[in-house]
Amino acid sequence: KKSTGYSPFYHNTTLRTVLITDYETAILENEFYLCTGLKTVQIGNGVKTIGNWAFSGCQSLEYWSFGSGLTTIGQEAFSDCENVTKIYLKFLHAKQRKFLVTSNNMQ
Repeated sequence: KKSTGYSPFYHNTTLRTVLITDYETAILENEFYLCTGLKTVQIGNGVKTIGNWAFSGCQSLEYWSFGSGLTTIGQEAFSDCENVTKIYLKFLHAKQRKFLVTSNNMQ
């Protein structure tokens, strides 16, 4: 299984943007956990799975862009991401909808 790796950026407070290429197939559990400075995440079309707590605690996160290959979003993958104002989805399966939490800040 190709992925960006297991938790290489765990608790990295200086990371601002994550661009995951179409060549990656998974974002693993806790991979970007507590990256409190992270503002933007763009996920390529090759990514099928976002692991549990992958972006949990990314409190500065404002924008997500999901590629068309996404089929699975893990438990609390985006929990405590309180400042999200925009989400761009190329495709969203019905079973994924239950994992997305709406916010009064979102447009």
